[in-house]
Amino acid sequence: MKKVLTGEILVANTWKCNLRCSYCFVRKTDKMKEREVMSPGTAVRVIDALDEGLSDIKKIRIHLYGGEPFTNLPAI
Repeated sequence: MKKVLTGEILVANTWKCNLRCSYCFVRKTDKMKEREVMSPGTAVRVIDALDEGLSDIKKIRIHLYGGEPFTNLPAI
């Protein structure tokens, strides 16, 4: 049986968050004050770089990370 190479990457597309979870480690840092979000163009470049740089990897898991990633839907 042939082994399938897999990879994982964390992508932080924003540090903004609309929640106030008591266990959140980001709230305890200055990250939530950052207003810059990942643009859709940058998100496309991330995917393109994965495709080009990891051509032998057959499965890649992308973990959305940061504040609340879904507050930046255009980059998803």
